[in-house]
Amino acid sequence: ILKMLKNNNEWGKQVRIALIKEDMTLKELAELIGYSPSYVRAVVGGKLNGIEKVQQKIDDVLGIEKGGI
Repeated sequence: ILKMLKNNNEWGKQVRIALIKEDMTLKELAELIGYSPSYVRAVVGGKLNGIEKVQQKIDDVLGIEKGGI
């Protein structure tokens, strides 16, 4: 479980870096992928499990590939 949380935390860092590079807010990202900002914030913050579909949508919008930006 700790490894999974660490990996998700690393992914969350990648998302935040990509948002800065894209000059995009989390709210704008949420609108693009069709979820509420609070839900996306929880996903990026690693507070939810079983969210692979949402993570993939975020990766697609921000151009994040497996293993890093």
